[in-house]
Amino acid sequence: MTAWKVFKRNWNDLARGLPRSKGLVWWLIEKEGAWWIQGLSPMLFLFLFTVCFWLPLRDAGKALSLGFALILQMYLHELGHLFVFRQNRIRSRVWWLFPLGAVAAPVSLEENAKNDALPWGSIAWLLQAGVTLNVGMMCVGSMLQTVPIRWLADFGGDMLLAGGILVISNLIPLWKLDGSLLYHVIFSSLKEKEDIRVALGLLTAMVLAILAAFWSISQLGFWELVVAFFRRMGWFVVIPVIATGIWHRQGMDDPTYSTSTQAMTRRQSIIHILLYIALLYLSLRLILGPLLLNF
Repeated sequence: MTAWKVFKRNWNDLARGLPRSKGLVWWLIEKEGAWWIQGLSPMLFLFLFTVCFWLPLRDAGKALSLGFALILQMYLHELGHLFVFRQNRIRSRVWWLFPLGAVAAPVSLEENAKNDALPWGSIAWLLQAGVTLNVGMMCVGSMLQTVPIRWLADFGGDMLLAGGILVISNLIPLWKLDGSLLYHVIFSSLKEKEDIRVALGLLTAMVLAILAAFWSISQLGFWELVVAFFRRMGWFVVIPVIATGIWHRQGMDDPTYSTSTQAMTRRQSIIHILLYIALLYLSLRLILGPLLLNF
């Protein structure tokens, strides 16, 4: 039997063993909630990340620093979620669930039911809190890069890179990531025509940003243009992916949700869209550099 067939059989066995009322996260919380497992899991993650970084870098010190920075950014991300949970009087904690990562979750299914009943404005803050804290730590990492102490400056760069990985991946509105769930509650709170206008407005802004970037490098010589394009290639890849995710999410909401008592107001939706754009721009600016030549 091949390794893939073994993995698939074990995964199917695991899936069949999960109660229908519980997801994988709750199953792992039950299995890994013991204090000694919670103490061991961060060390296992650190070992895993260090090995993964060491394989391409072949530098044990750099790999360990990057692994620790990623662990720290993961924990801070979940602390952001935890803060909003507790602001809404939901008993919760941060769990280390191997191999999923760190997860902020209510301490019981009963407390989780309170989370489901929250206004969608509170859910939106919950979804943006983790990324906001990561972006703040990216700014700290950027400042640390300027200090004269070599190891501290290097660690600042690692915090910047680790935060960028978490932030950009969570802001992409696909699957069940924070960005996808955020646009779900935003579009669910708006009427169908407003959905389309908001989605088209965001897509238009992103297209204009890409066109402006191309125009800003079009006046360069050929080789300068090639270098400038590859330096900004991250922008040219991330923005279309995010635009696709937003349009896809807009088409998946139920228009009747806009009349729910949990729905956000138009003003709340605009605030969260602007915050999302600010976090996206700032994280891309910190990790990838300026989109335009002089901006």
